Amino acid sequence: MGKLVANAEAKIQCIHGSDASITSTGETRLRIKGKNVFTEMSGKVNSPPCPQKPKPCLSFTIMKGTAAKLTVGGNPVILKGDIGTTDGAPTNGCEVKEAGQSILITA
Repeated sequence: MGKLVANAEAKIQCIHGSDASITSTGETRLRIKGKNVFTEMSGKVNSPPCPQKPKPCLSFTIMKGTAAKLTVGGNPVILKGDIGTTDGAPTNGCEVKEAGQSILITA
């Protein structure tokens, strides 16, 4: 089964369960319900604050999407379930928990 394509309404969480806000712009060449999709994504971890000690997750980055066939400018788009990194320590990571839309699904 395919995966949903993430747009600007996507829900991102660090691996410790804190929600993150997307601060990158996304791709203006492909939009779903008026919201840009992403081939890379970054933002801030903010709500609730990450509980990890000694260094909580404060920001995240997803460097590359995993879509096999759907690309923008030759770069694969980010899908629900894609993972990235955070600046937290000793462990870091983030995941696209919700795509932000339910219209466009990859094959």
